[in-house]
Amino acid sequence: MFVMVFVLAISRYREYVADEDARQYIGGGEPLARALEKISSGAEGRESTLDDSVSALCIFNADRGLLERLFATHPPMEKRLEKLRQ
Repeated sequence: MFVMVFVLAISRYREYVADEDARQYIGGGEPLARALEKISSGAEGRESTLDDSVSALCIFNADRGLLERLFATHPPMEKRLEKLRQ
């Protein structure tokens, strides 16, 4: 169990690293932040058809509980956007 949480934490960390690498490559975080917002807004209002057993693998899921956040493979979109816009 501990190993799984550790692996998922590394996955979330790698998302931040990928965002930072993209930010450096394109010269700023704002274009990537706008793209992530556009993707996120396209997912809003859509009812998920995923089974709960795989919902932790989703990039967008604002209504996460503590365990779902712990087992998520992606960091919250708000935190990614915040880091990109710093």
